[in-house]
Amino acid sequence: MQRKPPTTGPPSDPLEIALRLLAIRARSAAEVRRALRRRGVPAAAADETLVILTRRGYLDDAAFAAAYAESRGVDRRLGPRRVAADLGSRGVSREVTEAAVRAAFGPGAERRLAEAAAVRKWPGLARHPRPVALRRLAAHLSRQGFSTEVVAAILRERSGAGEVEPH
Repeated sequence: MQRKPPTTGPPSDPLEIALRLLAIRARSAAEVRRALRRRGVPAAAADETLVILTRRGYLDDAAFAAAYAESRGVDRRLGPRRVAADLGSRGVSREVTEAAVRAAFGPGAERRLAEAAAVRKWPGLARHPRPVALRRLAAHLSRQGFSTEVVAAILRERSGAGEVEPH
């Protein structure tokens, strides 16, 4: 029976740590920097690692933001404000975030996504009195990151309608 070689602890090379993090999921440069610093990597070594990863194409905040906005916005049906806030909390710059959100939410996309969210949420709200259901629908859509204008338009439509039906 062969013996397994002794395992060493977690990797100590900053580049190896970062590559393992990126193998799990895409991350922004700021997320990788924070993770390296949490693991005790000195700031200079962390910055050097980020430069290497960026040069090799493993880190690209614009590509990360675009994929994230598309995934969260269209696939998970979150609104542009929520997606922008999430990207900001991940350390993506405001300019990159705005460009990614604009690209993911083309003309009319926010309204279509909000309408789809309203249609999905309505059956659970239908048991409540109409004013309560509309208030809860507005709160839900706002939490999902849809603009006040879009939420108000959906509520205006729904306040006169009997039920929310898909169009």
